[in-house]
Amino acid sequence: LMIRVFGRVLVSALPVGAGSASQGGSGEVVVDDAMAITAIEVRSVGGTVNIHADPALDDAQSAVHGTHALSGLGAKGRARVSIDADGVLRIEADCLPMLPCRLDLMLTVPAALPVTVDLAAGSAHLQGVATADIHVDRGDVSIIDGRTAVVRMGAGDLTAQLGADARLRAVVARGDVEVSVPPGGWQITAAANELRLSGVSLDRQASGVLDVHAPSGRVLLAGVEGLAAR
Repeated sequence: LMIRVFGRVLVSALPVGAGSASQGGSGEVVVDDAMAITAIEVRSVGGTVNIHADPALDDAQSAVHGTHALSGLGAKGRARVSIDADGVLRIEADCLPMLPCRLDLMLTVPAALPVTVDLAAGSAHLQGVATADIHVDRGDVSIIDGRTAVVRMGAGDLTAQLGADARLRAVVARGDVEVSVPPGGWQITAAANELRLSGVSLDRQASGVLDVHAPSGRVLLAGVEGLAAR
């Protein structure tokens, strides 16, 4: 799947290949000349989603590009791509109900573009995405260089590496959480079976927010010197 975005955009074509269920499909989506993309949403019953933000794309000639492989008994061999009137670009697995299917996706996006990932089972890995909303029922989540993130997880582990003044709100029903941030004061609200703070302190006036709940797991909030310059 190749998605190219030029300036202000609207979907002008959706030529997505319909390869076999075992191989998935590939194709190209070209959008141009009408409406700005305001956000990206990825939804699938399963799979691995990797989204990398490139600050160089945050300009008038920005681009969103990537590849996908859709497989499983319920897969039709393609991902469904659409853009609504509000400029939200959606990428969804086109799967038959009640049959196993997964969407493995790699995307490069502008850093400022908000991203939503919704997976029933699988993993989500985001790097450099400023604003993220992630929901994974079963699987792991990792965030690198995030700015604002909301994470809701059923069973799985969350790891996050955040810059100064970041805001993370996370609920992990069954699993562990490890968060690395620049050392110092943070607004901290945490609940866990085992909670450890290292190199961070509670500061109700701080700009950075860590609101983490993992009632049956371990939570580590660690201040790391090397992140201070990020």
